[in-house]
Amino acid sequence: MKLGLRAWVIVVLGLLAAPRAVLHDLDLVQERTGINAALVFLPLLVWLVVAVRWSSNPFLSLLTAGGVYGVALGVIHNVLWDGEARLALLLRGAMTVSSLFTGLAVGAICGAAAWLLRRGLARLH
Repeated sequence: MKLGLRAWVIVVLGLLAAPRAVLHDLDLVQERTGINAALVFLPLLVWLVVAVRWSSNPFLSLLTAGGVYGVALGVIHNVLWDGEARLALLLRGAMTVSSLFTGLAVGAICGAAAWLLRRGLARLH
């Protein structure tokens, strides 16, 4: 199955969204600020542009980029988390699964949007 983009491009796309998690976990960026919004939405806008313009399979490309993002989220949260020791293993496991799900959900939503945009643009031409 072809991913639609080169693997290294998908990895870079997935990692583009990761800096926000680092900055948020370190309390260097706060919710409901312009910087936070830029860190959330600009990488996803890049995902859409790249997938619509260059991917032969936008949905799969961005689903895979979302998987990379989810893995990065899990690693970042586990490395930077200072949680209670008693439930640490259980909570870390739940956090890792949640991170992977979040990444895949973001990838699926962006992938569907890119696929729809590609179809809409094709109909205009």
